[in-house]
Order: sequence, then structure tokens, then C-alpha cells
Amino acid sequence: MLTSVVIAVHNGEKYLRAQLHSILNQTITPDELIVVFDKCNDTSEQIVSEFINFLEIRMYFVNYGNHAKTFSFGISKASN
Repeated sequence: MLTSVVIAVHNGEKYLRAQLHSILNQTITPDELIVVFDKCNDTSEQIVSEFINFLEIRMYFVNYGNHAKTFSFGISKASN
């Protein structure tokens, strides 16, 4: 079974690292992680970059200002 995980991020540095560790610690890790940054002006991108060697990550940058649109965009980019 192929799996994708989509994360919509807006200045999520406070919880993002814990979320990514949680994904890594699952019994079955996803085949791809789609991260969509929406108007981020914190260290979220750097935090996600720390996990590049452990997960197949694709990053996108949007300026929607709307979490539903951001998440929907991420789903549209998922392969699985």
C-alpha cells in the first residue's frame, strides 16, 4: 500500500518538529510527505529540511491565507 501524508503549515515551528518525529515513528512510514507552507515567516522550512534524509519530502509555497485551500492544494500534489 502506497501512502502520502499532507501537512499544511502556517508558522508551525512550535509543533512541527514533534509532528515530523511522530510521522517517522509510525509502524509504516509514508512513501511521500507533502508539506505546503502558507505565508510562513518562521523557521518551519528549516525544520522540515532537517528530515529530508529520512522521508521523501516535497515542499510547496503558497500565499492563500486559508488552511482549507492550502491543504487541498497539498492533496492535489499527492501521488498516492
